[in-house]
Amino acid sequence: MMMMYPLPLLIMSAIYLSAVTTNVGAAANNSKFLRGRRTLNDVFSAALRVHDTSSSSPLLPQRRRARTDNLLDEYVHQCSTFLTSENVVADGIISQDEFVDFMLMQCQAEDVCHEEMKLKFEQLDINVQLKFVMGICSQEDFTERSNCIYDLHDQWLESNLFGFSTHDENENTQSLIRSMCTEVYVDAVKMGFTRTAGKWLY
Repeated sequence: MMMMYPLPLLIMSAIYLSAVTTNVGAAANNSKFLRGRRTLNDVFSAALRVHDTSSSSPLLPQRRRARTDNLLDEYVHQCSTFLTSENVVADGIISQDEFVDFMLMQCQAEDVCHEEMKLKFEQLDINVQLKFVMGICSQEDFTERSNCIYDLHDQWLESNLFGFSTHDENENTQSLIRSMCTEVYVDAVKMGFTRTAGKWLY
């Protein structure tokens, strides 16, 4: 026996299914614009599939959190200070290469890695690459965030550089940088780029 549903319910169901299908299709097709060089395409493609931009860092038990707060605060301070320094922002962009420069400088200063060590952004753990991209494109609105990622991809294809823009003197840039630096701390420890207060990260 066929079930009969009220017309308003059928209409709402059709609208919902249409919206879901459209969103899924958009997410699946977003990566089609990624033509050209393949080096970083996977990162931009992955960023387009992120729907939740909230913090992905693991929550620490209270008794362990206190031990790491000082190291985290120090790392974030050093990271944000370097990336917003006059020499870095002078050209109007805080690029992925300058982010790598910080990671190398910081770990060499702490004798965590060798002074001769060379590093490219593409060699970082993909989680770190993704957090850098999502740190720039942190909009809650999916369409706005996607457009931001498209713009970053175009910057990269045109100049091999992409990053935080400093041309508009946006006061929010400092906050975005600090949030990004905070997000990557756990991964920096895992990769051996900075000190840790214990084995909880592993």
